[in-house]
Amino acid sequence: MRRWRVTLVAASTAIAAVVSACAYWLSSLGAAPLGEGLAFSTMVVDRDGKLLRPYTTPEGRWRLPATRENVDPRFLELLLAYEDKRFRTHPGVDPLALGRAFTQLIIHGRIVSGASTITMQVARLLERPEVVTVSAIDIDGKEFTFEVSGLAARCVLHETDHINGKLFIEFLSPLKRDLLKRRIKKKVKLGEWE
Repeated sequence: MRRWRVTLVAASTAIAAVVSACAYWLSSLGAAPLGEGLAFSTMVVDRDGKLLRPYTTPEGRWRLPATRENVDPRFLELLLAYEDKRFRTHPGVDPLALGRAFTQLIIHGRIVSGASTITMQVARLLERPEVVTVSAIDIDGKEFTFEVSGLAARCVLHETDHINGKLFIEFLSPLKRDLLKRRIKKKVKLGEWE
């Protein structure tokens, strides 16, 4: 009986220490950037205020002002359901998602799913580099490099967050991967793919 108590006290102390350290680390980060001072896209509207033509910002980004009232509520619900089911119940970090992702990492020995929340994604979008250099391998196994900027750079970084630097093709079964490679080679041969 005494051994159980000692084990229980040690485990409780360790859990409390980890939770305290995480709480301290989160509080040390300070408030998330609010995006103040960001340039918005210039918009041409008609006399009724309906959008006719937007222009990119000087950095080449599309940044249109939006409020909750002028976005379809079904889209917001879909976004929350897909990206962050417990958005309304966590403080920006979802402990259940962290636990799930950590458990999957231990069981599978690799990252199976992430635990990022909408809050985390927005913070990352606000602090992204303007230009990203991408190194990749073509269908024949030759390495190549190119640079992307603006929206393309943000998209590359966002997708890299999800797949941890792996190509989507690596998540396919060998059969599907070979099928996809054959389709791409056929399109290259027909001139439909560069």
